[in-house]
Amino acid sequence: MKNIRRHISLLLFAALLTSMSACGDTASGSQDTTNADTTTSADTTEAGYDYSGLDFGGEKVKILSTCDFYTMHMQFDREETNGESLNDAIYNRNRLVESNLNIEFENIVVAASSAYDTNNLVASNIQKAVEAGDNYCDIALIPPNPCAALITGGYFKDLLEYDQLQLDEAWYNQSYNESVLINDKMYFGMSDMSVGLTDGMWALFFNENMMTDLKLDAPYDLVREGKWTLDKFGEYLKAAANLNGDDNFTTWNQEGKSVYGMAFTDYNYYRFTNSCEEKIIDNVDGKLAFTAGSEHFFNVAEKIQNVLTHEDGRICISGGNDYDGTQGNYMYVFSVQRSLFLNAEICKAQGFRDFSFEYGLVPVPKYDENQEDYITTIYQEALAFSIPVNCETAERSATVIDALSYEGMKWVVPVYREITVEQKGLRNEDSIEMLGIITDGAYIDLGSVFGLNNKFITAYNAEMKARNGQMASLIATWKQTLNASIETLNEDMAE
Repeated sequence: MKNIRRHISLLLFAALLTSMSACGDTASGSQDTTNADTTTSADTTEAGYDYSGLDFGGEKVKILSTCDFYTMHMQFDREETNGESLNDAIYNRNRLVESNLNIEFENIVVAASSAYDTNNLVASNIQKAVEAGDNYCDIALIPPNPCAALITGGYFKDLLEYDQLQLDEAWYNQSYNESVLINDKMYFGMSDMSVGLTDGMWALFFNENMMTDLKLDAPYDLVREGKWTLDKFGEYLKAAANLNGDDNFTTWNQEGKSVYGMAFTDYNYYRFTNSCEEKIIDNVDGKLAFTAGSEHFFNVAEKIQNVLTHEDGRICISGGNDYDGTQGNYMYVFSVQRSLFLNAEICKAQGFRDFSFEYGLVPVPKYDENQEDYITTIYQEALAFSIPVNCETAERSATVIDALSYEGMKWVVPVYREITVEQKGLRNEDSIEMLGIITDGAYIDLGSVFGLNNKFITAYNAEMKARNGQMASLIATWKQTLNASIETLNEDMAE
């Protein structure tokens, strides 16, 4: 069986190229297939990456990942090809690496009743295995947030010790990896081994039909000209809000007619803050530091509060699960055309294929025109690669990560971007251009990644929503607590 799988893996990449080319001329609603019967092989060694001499004698490599959730592609492997482009690209990439390195993957998939339970189970399983001296896995694709205690507690190896990881190459995410480099140590990283980074980017979708009816110009040119700001965004939100005979905006009524500016989850006030170049915890000279509380920070918070107001219908604050209509979840409100904008992750577009209306995509706005770049906050639990501290074959693990990341850049990411997101999820060339701007501005909130500011973010979002005038007091209250936690973490990561 193993030899058959290897043989097939070497025959599938021309089929992938054929599939990508064919899908480029196919409507987004058509069937997505891959011709797995091709007999044309592809050259799997290119200048810049050479597999020659890499042979691990058929050894098993155990890779831990979670199951897919929130429509995000979290699971490392797929059981078989099924004609779906991304599924087959992941499967074929893995079989190719198995063949080229002469290894066999043993997939450990952690799943629980919810995403949060799953992520906590990942952390728990790794901790128990390391403390028991059990070689539970050779590579762990981890959600950093629930694993923060493991990262700071010495449960993972310092990835900088392994030259097999060519971290300066294009198949690694440089901005992410540089940001998590603390005290010259790096315990986890992001690469094209997975597509979770793009999956979890928070952006703005909008209803193009409603935009036309409101006689508003689609904001694509504003983005291109650097004029897509909070103030301009607020004008759009205000123009869209309409009670349509309902009593008020603040009480969601599934049977009502009110229309809102944006469907929104109130956890994202802090993500809008990040998009305005204000960070709560940042990497300063190689160490984590509490950076909230400057004059600009308070100006940003005040402007966001003035723009994202729910009493006047500019935003509809979400409740319930993804398409819960009774509580007005952000996905539901947008899907039934009761909001002009939707603030959601890029992966959510995969559920839009049946929408009867046209929609577009733009980044979250800047603070003002003086801000140079658009900034996109990444979902904090996008899976990062790591090597458990008790792995006895760390050099092999590093080699496998590097190979999977390289082949992911070649085969998986293009399929994901060009087919899964662009052709299946987006409906026009403007939105595809916007996706490039969104991904170029990717930012990971370090406080969230390291599990430091979860409670603070909850308190911050609550104050942003309530507008009680207590922001300065909130920052002062939390600064001392967070600084103590940050100091401890910096010390732990220096050892």
